[in-house]
Amino acid sequence: MLTAVCLLLVLQTGNAQMKLENRIEFELKNGYSKEMIYKSLKGYFVMESRADKKVQNTLEIKYDLYDGDLQALKTASVFIPADMHEDAAYNDDTCIYKIYRNIKREFILSRVRVDDLRTFTQKGKLPKGIILIDMKVVGTKAWFEARAKNKTCLMQIDLNSGNSQVSESIDKKWNRRTRIVNYQLAPNSGELLMFVNKYIKRGICELSQVRVNEACELCDNVQLTGTGDKVISAVSGCRISGSKMVYTGTYSGINPSMSEGMFFAEAEDKKMNFIKYINFLDMDNFLSYMPEKKQEKILKKKNRAENKGKELTINYNIATHDIIIIPGGYLLVGEAYYPTYYSMPYTTTSMVNGMVMTRTSYNSVFDGYRYTHAFIARFSDKGELIWDQCFEMYPDIKPMCVKRFIRISEKTDKDLAFVFASGNLMVSKIIDFDGNIVKDIKSELIATGKDNEKTNWTTSNADYWFGNNFLVYGSQRVKDTEEKSRRKVFFINKISF
Repeated sequence: MLTAVCLLLVLQTGNAQMKLENRIEFELKNGYSKEMIYKSLKGYFVMESRADKKVQNTLEIKYDLYDGDLQALKTASVFIPADMHEDAAYNDDTCIYKIYRNIKREFILSRVRVDDLRTFTQKGKLPKGIILIDMKVVGTKAWFEARAKNKTCLMQIDLNSGNSQVSESIDKKWNRRTRIVNYQLAPNSGELLMFVNKYIKRGICELSQVRVNEACELCDNVQLTGTGDKVISAVSGCRISGSKMVYTGTYSGINPSMSEGMFFAEAEDKKMNFIKYINFLDMDNFLSYMPEKKQEKILKKKNRAENKGKELTINYNIATHDIIIIPGGYLLVGEAYYPTYYSMPYTTTSMVNGMVMTRTSYNSVFDGYRYTHAFIARFSDKGELIWDQCFEMYPDIKPMCVKRFIRISEKTDKDLAFVFASGNLMVSKIIDFDGNIVKDIKSELIATGKDNEKTNWTTSNADYWFGNNFLVYGSQRVKDTEEKSRRKVFFINKISF
């Protein structure tokens, strides 16, 4: 059952106003679950949900299209054989792409257009032994980071024919101690770039950029770092001109999964011009999200280390965004996170001196990533750090894979606006290119628009939508204090500024 609420709730902070303009709710346990939202900059969005029960050995994936006023326009469904599971997914502003497979290596690749819900499916068969890791789409080709016979490679599927091609294995081209750091659709140029670390020995490796052509061939190998450089743990590139690329990301110490700082680099005609490293502790505001006493303690340790001629480092996992080009330089946004675990008990029995003995042990089970804070930093066109700002970011949900919660809502020639969810608040900030926070707006994410209703146990996302509008959505329990009633819903709020 769908409940629609049209309202106008003004939330004021300083001189800025936020408006909760519309809200819709879906009762949980209505036969569908696992709701996901896909947005279009044209003012549409699609809600995907899955049927809880399979019918005649098929699973229904339902898509509902809504307009900018949260009015339902159309519904369409894709039906998948019950023996198939989703293996990878990708979406952009126009389409939702999903690939499903079974143990026989048969696959169905579905496309759903965001603006009109036209659906297309393509069947095929995957190469033997292939394991898909990640998916991207360029034109009529779907690309996958993959593993084949324990070797890393890229695989391509033609969306129109279903035919597949597999690249030369990364291990064969370099050596068996090779890892893909990132593969991306480069902003501005739209080309598919892959970044590969070749490990020489512990703590020493070389980073190369590889361009992947339409024939699924690895070409234009450009070495970005050598054996005397830092170990790069995250990297993205951006083409500035036909011959010039800039790169940014993070670097690591002995532990390659944790970052110690940022780097900025430039290459021209496939040769490096410079690469510069910045320790997190050398940034002006990186620790500002912490309590003051904790900041002081870390800075004292840093000073003691410097007095001894040493360098203190602090480790973080950082999800970096693509480089943002601004007049006279660049901006980098990064989100800090750490993995969480819980203990799962299990029992074993054994015979000791003719007696049955039971023993309880515990396994550590991964429980998702917890995000703590984020930063934005400006670099000059020579790679020098000019300023940085840091702010707390504590989303309620813990994703099972690394994601980026911050959404860039607007960029002018003077400032940058972005939005993210933190706890039960939606935070919007505007920072000018001199590092000044022009606006800092916070509003309740989960308001229903009624004074007599209270909400709790919300899991929520806040994403930029179109114009000056944002979508806030998730699950919540709503309590009506007048009617003494409760309801559990999946909600979607439209908020504007």
